[in-house]
Amino acid sequence: MFRAVAGPLDGPAEAARGSLRLSITITAPGGSEKLRFLRERGVTRLSFGVQSFDDTVLKYAARGYKRDIPLRACAIAADVFENWNLDLIQGDRKSVV
Repeated sequence: MFRAVAGPLDGPAEAARGSLRLSITITAPGGSEKLRFLRERGVTRLSFGVQSFDDTVLKYAARGYKRDIPLRACAIAADVFENWNLDLIQGDRKSVV
């Protein structure tokens, strides 16, 4: 499933272990399998965005999921990566920080 990514990551991952630092952006769901694949290829940090943890806000924003999905994503991230962060996306006038 992730073979298309393996080739491009093999060389950069080796270089990243030295002094070169790379930033790779992937925008697609994949769960722990994809994250473990990336970690095995040398990716050391994960960052992802979440609209909200409030079901009412998620429904209003037409995100198509409830709060259990970003909570599960946080649990998976913490299980796979030591270094990860979550960006809380704002912009909805009903959003409260």
